[in-house]
Amino acid sequence: MLKNDVSPIKVCYVINTLKIGGAQMVLLELCTKLDKTRFDVSVYYFTRNEDSSGNLEQEFTNAGIKTVYLETKGKISLFSLAILLRKVWKKDAPDIVHAHLPYAVLASALARLGSTKIKLIVHDHQTRSYYSWKIRFLYTLLQPLIHVSVAYSEKVEFDNVGKTHLLLTPPERLDSKSYTIYNGVDTQKIQEAQTQAHRIEYREKLGCKEGDVLILSVARFIEWKGQLQLAEAFIQSAQNIPQARLCFVGTGPTQERVQKKIDQAGLVDRVVFLGDRKDVVQLLGAADIVSLIYVYRKGHTGDAVGIAGCEALATGIPLIAGSGLPIVRGLVSGKNVLLVEPDNCEELVQTVEQLCTDTQLRETLGASGKEFAQRNLDWANIVPIYERIYTLLT
Repeated sequence: MLKNDVSPIKVCYVINTLKIGGAQMVLLELCTKLDKTRFDVSVYYFTRNEDSSGNLEQEFTNAGIKTVYLETKGKISLFSLAILLRKVWKKDAPDIVHAHLPYAVLASALARLGSTKIKLIVHDHQTRSYYSWKIRFLYTLLQPLIHVSVAYSEKVEFDNVGKTHLLLTPPERLDSKSYTIYNGVDTQKIQEAQTQAHRIEYREKLGCKEGDVLILSVARFIEWKGQLQLAEAFIQSAQNIPQARLCFVGTGPTQERVQKKIDQAGLVDRVVFLGDRKDVVQLLGAADIVSLIYVYRKGHTGDAVGIAGCEALATGIPLIAGSGLPIVRGLVSGKNVLLVEPDNCEELVQTVEQLCTDTQLRETLGASGKEFAQRNLDWANIVPIYERIYTLLT
C-alpha cells in the first residue's frame, strides 16, 4: 500500500561512520539527490573521525541533510547500538531504515525486533563471504527482519543470496527480497571537471609534464586493495616507461610499506601520496589510467570496481583491474577493463607498460567505459529506482 503523497516518507540511513569512503560517498549522493518534497531524510552514525579533513559530515550538513551522532558510553556493541537506535526511532518514527555496512546493518535489524511499522533495507557493499563466520551467522539469523537487500553488482548479489535481479529502471512492484542496483555517478559533475584548463591545472599540481602518463589509485591502504602490487609493478616498469607517473589517494595501515618501497627504489620524484581527498572527480580528470588491483584471500571476493572505478569509467579513463573482482555486467576484458591476475607481477608490469605506451588502446577502452557508465550508472537513472522502492515499501 502506497503512503499518502501529502506526508513525506521518512527515510533513516544508518552507517558506521561518515569518514570518506565508497559507501559514504554513495550515501551522500543518494541523500542529496532524493526528491525532498517526497522524502524526509536523516543519517545516523556511531563512530566519529577526529580528522575533519577526512570526514563528510560537513558535506551532509551543507546539503541540508540531518545527521545524528549516536554516542555510546564505553565500547560499542551491537546490543548497545540497537538500544540507541530504538530510542531515536521511537522519537523520529522513520518509515524506512536503510542500513549500510555490516555493523550498522546488524544493529538496525536487532533494533527492529518487535516493530512492524519500520521497513528495513540493507545495503551490501561487499560479498558476505568477506566477513567473519560470526557476521555471516548473524546475517542469516536476522534475515527475516530484512525487507529488501541491495547489492551493487550481480556477483555480490549472487554470492549472497544465490540469484540476481538487476534493476536498471524503477520496478512496478517488489517481487523479490534482493536486488542489484549499480552505484551511481554524477556525470554532470564529471563533465564539468573534464575541461582542458582543469586537467592542466591539476596535472601541474601533481608534477606532471607534457607527455607524462598519470596512473591513479584511489582506495584505502589495506592489504587486499593492491597498492603494494601496483607499487612493485610500477618500480619494475619505471625504466621502460620514464613518462609514467603514479598517484595514490587514500590512507591506511599499508601506506607506510608502499612509501618505503617507492623510497628504496629511488622513485620519490615520480610518485605522489595525497592522503584522503574530497576532489577525486577532479583528480580523475587529470589521470590517464586508473588501477583497481584488488587482491583477496582464496575463496573470498569483495569490492567490484568501487565508486572511483565507476567515476573513472564515466570520465573515459581505462581501468586495470584484478581478475578476482566481481565485475558488473558489461565490464569485460578487452572492452572497457584490462583484467590481470593481481599476484602475477609480470602480467601486471606488461599491462601497465602496454597502457602507458598505447594511446589508441587507452582511448578505445575509455570510450567504451564512458558509454557504459552514461547508459547504466548515471544518478539520474539510479535515484528513481530507490525512490520507487521506498514508495512501494510504505
